[in-house]
Amino acid sequence: RIKAINPKAIVFHCSSHILSLVVGKACKIQQVENIFQQVREITQFCSVSPMRTQCLNGHLAAGSAKLIDPCRTRWVMKLKSLDVFFTSYQSVLNALEEMSLNEKKLYNVKTSSEASSYQQLMTSFQFIVVLVITKQLMDYFFPITRVLQTKDFDIAQRNEQIENLKKTLLKLREDVEDEHGSWYMIALNLAKANEVGEKLPRYCLRQIYEKNYPKDYVWQYYKKCVTIPLLDHMISEMDTRFNNSSMVAYKGLAAIPELMIRQVKADKPWKRDFLEFVRFYESDMPHPTSITAELDLWENFWKERDMNSKLPQTVSDTLKIVDLRRYPNIFEAFLILGTLPITTCECERSISVIRRLKNYSRSTMSESRFNGLALLQIHQDIYRDVDRVIDIFASKRERRLELLFTSKKDS
Repeated sequence: RIKAINPKAIVFHCSSHILSLVVGKACKIQQVENIFQQVREITQFCSVSPMRTQCLNGHLAAGSAKLIDPCRTRWVMKLKSLDVFFTSYQSVLNALEEMSLNEKKLYNVKTSSEASSYQQLMTSFQFIVVLVITKQLMDYFFPITRVLQTKDFDIAQRNEQIENLKKTLLKLREDVEDEHGSWYMIALNLAKANEVGEKLPRYCLRQIYEKNYPKDYVWQYYKKCVTIPLLDHMISEMDTRFNNSSMVAYKGLAAIPELMIRQVKADKPWKRDFLEFVRFYESDMPHPTSITAELDLWENFWKERDMNSKLPQTVSDTLKIVDLRRYPNIFEAFLILGTLPITTCECERSISVIRRLKNYSRSTMSESRFNGLALLQIHQDIYRDVDRVIDIFASKRERRLELLFTSKKDS
């Protein structure tokens, strides 16, 4: 129905949610899915009662982060929980050993039995190797997940970060022998510190329901069944879900000075992409018939500045220096590009604020008051002059009570 009213309305999927689907799809590999489920069970076991939590805190180093539940929906917390669990591996193992031995008779039989089972699980070589490999690969996704949720992040930066992540994953796939070797050494050192031997998991001579991976060398087995499938899934999902070549709105990014000069030096036709964007939004352009001449002037202008100063790399930076009188069509195009959404994180923040403000004691407040409180909560970075607020409030009308706090001018 929206497309019927306005054909130029384009669906933009939240980049954070797309990245979540990439990670979630990669975690469908059985060994990776098992490690997340096992980490979740161990985390919940250690935090379900105060006595277990106190035991774990006694083994954690000062300033260490507490274990985080790998939430099924909040995928950022899922990545962070794996990192925290890996960092606190030795502390968790020591706490489980104390609960399983139960020398002080503080825990019941069920707790000691479950602690012993989890201790045996954490000291298996397969658990250690899969934990290390999964954690090392997920570390490449964690920085961009945090950046995508920031407010001052536009669509050009988003595309650059996504392309950088794609290239990094492809480089890892090319050097999988060396990368897997370094990760495997981390797992070996962790296993050696806990007196865990290097060995293959139990298997039959010929698998019927699972793939028959080579079992001549242990490191080669885990490379074939964990590292390579996980990398291939990530690369495939990134290419499929972040394919922007067919979306006309992204073609307007070709006029960003840094990207434009890069394409000019590589003899790539950047004007063709931008003209396709202009034709799509032709009714919004002030002078669409003069766009060709305007693009020639735009290219020559930035060619002259290429050697003397740093070129703008984002839509917001370019908007600050575009002269409306000289480039009206390009200016309008960048205004449109500046409104293209990246994520829905800002909307979700607003919903969270509403949940905190609209409680049972404020159910009858007016809409203007509610909007004001929400804006104060969301935009906490804006400086608020309290004295001026008091002056405005006091000058609205006469009041029966004299205000206790007055501005500095009246004092």
